[in-house]
Amino acid sequence: MIQLFIGRHGEASFDAPSDRQRCLTENGMSSTRLLIQGCAQQLNTIHTLWSSELVRAQQTAAIYADILGVDVTKQRFLAPESDPATVIQKLSALEGDMEGNLAMAIVSHQPLVGELVSLICHGHPYEAHPFVPSELVHIECDVVGLGLGQLKQHWRPA
Repeated sequence: MIQLFIGRHGEASFDAPSDRQRCLTENGMSSTRLLIQGCAQQLNTIHTLWSSELVRAQQTAAIYADILGVDVTKQRFLAPESDPATVIQKLSALEGDMEGNLAMAIVSHQPLVGELVSLICHGHPYEAHPFVPSELVHIECDVVGLGLGQLKQHWRPA
């Protein structure tokens, strides 16, 4: 069984020289920390954590890593404008390496994360999950593929 946890970065400031350099706000850091601490027991099987290369996603993933005791791997294909089908291909390759025993988290951005959840759970990108900052969803599937996942749970900041 494959356990995917897909999260959107925490609230980020707009006071930055570029979109890539936007940092989390104090609220973004604290709400992410509280959310991950609150569901840490459900996340204790995670052994792989991928993050977008953008600063706000890296900062969010660092909070996950600190609480869950896992390392973060930055992935270029997790940018906001990336193709969710590419992410599914990368997950499928990783799934093969893990022999179907995959438990991982992804921290990225809208619209990518919303479309990714829609592809995995519905088979198309037209029912994109409306992520709020710091939100995390749990998807379970036997095989990573279009329409093969089931949304099990989601956590939103208080």
